[in-house]
Amino acid sequence: MAPVTLKDIQKLHNFLSDRSVDYVLTGTCALFYDGVLPEGEHAHDIDILVIATQETVPPLRTMLKELEEFSGCEKESKYDGSECYTFKVGKYDIKVNAFIENVQVDGMKSNYPPFNLVTIDGAGTTIKVMPAIPVLRRKFKLHREKDYRFGAKLIKEISGMMLNIYE
Repeated sequence: MAPVTLKDIQKLHNFLSDRSVDYVLTGTCALFYDGVLPEGEHAHDIDILVIATQETVPPLRTMLKELEEFSGCEKESKYDGSECYTFKVGKYDIKVNAFIENVQVDGMKSNYPPFNLVTIDGAGTTIKVMPAIPVLRRKFKLHREKDYRFGAKLIKEISGMMLNIYE
């Protein structure tokens, strides 16, 4: 499985931006941009939260379903109560998992997911990237063995850095 490249992120970003689709990068790619990807780990897929309102959910579902069918994935799934659509992007058919996140605004309060703006290239392209702690919370809620192994590796690496400080 090929690792995700900057070009893959840029292609996805350009596709979504051209269609005015609001999204937040999450998953292992977000951890890379947050600077907390353990040594030797690489992102092999792209996870995004597609930000939707009640009005935009139907057209977003249609677009994501068409992308699934076009890329031959045709596998709608559910994770953590969210709808997930899977499609491919880039030269090496990198898998994208697009989770529809229904955002509601009530006065000054909103359930919009947390994000940092990150510049991804020399042209000044910025993307919304979920911070590490919320990403890790979402990963661990899935109760997948691979996420637990990932977490253990991250803890080991961080612990090793802390031990080096006190030597």
